Amino acid sequence: MQFTSFERPKALTSFLILVLFSLFLLGPTAAGAPEEYKQPITVDYHEEKNAVKVETEIATYLFSKQGGNLRSIFIHFSPFRSQKAELVPGTSIDPETEETSYMEGIKFPGELTVRGESDGNISYEVIFPEGQKGHYNSIPITFTATLEGIEVKKTYTVYNNQNYTLGFSLSLTNRTDQGITLGEETRVYVASRVETGGDGDVKYLEDISVDSLRDDLGRVEGLGLIGNGLVLFLKTGLPTQDPGDATYQELSANIATEDVSVGFSNNSLTSGETKDYQFSLYGGRQRHVLLSNVGLEEIDDIGIFSQLLVPVIGFLNLLYDFTGNYGWAIILFTVLIRVLLYPLMRNMYRSMAKMQELQPKIKKIQDEYEDKEEQQKKMMALYKEEGVNPLGGCLPMFIQLPILILLWRAIMYSAEAIHMSPGFLWLSDLSMRDPTYVLVVLTVGTMILQQQMMQTPGGGGSQNKIMSYGFPLFMGVFLRNFPAGLWLYYLLTQLFMIGQQAFINWEMDKEES
Repeated sequence: MQFTSFERPKALTSFLILVLFSLFLLGPTAAGAPEEYKQPITVDYHEEKNAVKVETEIATYLFSKQGGNLRSIFIHFSPFRSQKAELVPGTSIDPETEETSYMEGIKFPGELTVRGESDGNISYEVIFPEGQKGHYNSIPITFTATLEGIEVKKTYTVYNNQNYTLGFSLSLTNRTDQGITLGEETRVYVASRVETGGDGDVKYLEDISVDSLRDDLGRVEGLGLIGNGLVLFLKTGLPTQDPGDATYQELSANIATEDVSVGFSNNSLTSGETKDYQFSLYGGRQRHVLLSNVGLEEIDDIGIFSQLLVPVIGFLNLLYDFTGNYGWAIILFTVLIRVLLYPLMRNMYRSMAKMQELQPKIKKIQDEYEDKEEQQKKMMALYKEEGVNPLGGCLPMFIQLPILILLWRAIMYSAEAIHMSPGFLWLSDLSMRDPTYVLVVLTVGTMILQQQMMQTPGGGGSQNKIMSYGFPLFMGVFLRNFPAGLWLYYLLTQLFMIGQQAFINWEMDKEES
């Protein structure tokens, strides 16, 4: 047997055990709650902007006292192949300085018109936990003012999670001595349609066409804008509310103008009466897993590939719930994949070993027969005689590639959840690149080692050297900024493959002796 120079699989097995044991000692355990690792929500009042700024780990929100509305939703968390983004149409922000500017004449999320009178120029009183930092689950920002005899109270609730969703409660109280009909001109605005450099479209939680909305406003669950991989959507009911408890029948949608809004056409208030309306405002990336978390999956046109991602992400999250850490979830995912693929890998290594043993006979056939067709006939006869399948080593490699791609996309689509979870080893965020490139170097090293193990002694030609060194180095250089979680998976995969290969080679040596 000349397949490898590694004749002591116990040494490699011990090495694998040592690596896994080191990860166990260095990595955090499930006992650490994710909240302990989160950055706190920060809340500050900006005098020059006359606004309240709330910053979470993934987004920054700017609430204005003038109008009591939401002027900016800035996503500052930008994992691999994504950019920082402003969600409010008509608002521009410098990603470096975070200086904001606004287009004239636009409507902001949460802006209110009462009986035709806009609150955009009204200065609201605001209540918020000023200058505080802490591991809050949520922080409320409350604005109060009086407009057209109606006391208006708006409460925005910022949640410390990965779902890009705010709670928005609106309370209207009649402070006059007579009844008031709110009418069609009483509306809450979601946004204005403006040119933002890309295509935007209006979509609805229910399958309601534009024409039918103009004729019969009917029941509305929500509406908003979607485009450029971003979504701004106002939905009935708070994020923490049971959908069955939300109120739909009193609301109507308006898309006939440049401003997207929800109205209260069938509502009236007696003297002293208060009516409360509750919404959730999603302002984030257009990812099916995030939209599903907040009940907006129906507005996403999910493709076939994304459908394959759903069970992978669900399984990865199940492992996270079990371990309390995405690092350990990826390790368990790798172990399970290697166990499932072991029968195929065993056949692959055996086929490759037998093919290398037949190299002298194959070389002899190639020297004796110049005719290519005759060569093929003789080699196929040789394969049949020796019981070797020349394609036996290809199938496992083709199976591993889709798994690698699916895990990569699963990490990308779960980036916000991974970002806000506990770190692993020296890596604070497995959805981002390894800042030290240690995982990259280790993986490249194991790839070179495995290629060396697969070579026939004395057969190190130029093609073998390119495969042994060129391909791993190419991957390391050009894919170095891929998510650290993916490099962790690939490193562990390589280690397991080396151990499996050494064991199978030892097993075959015993069979021959």
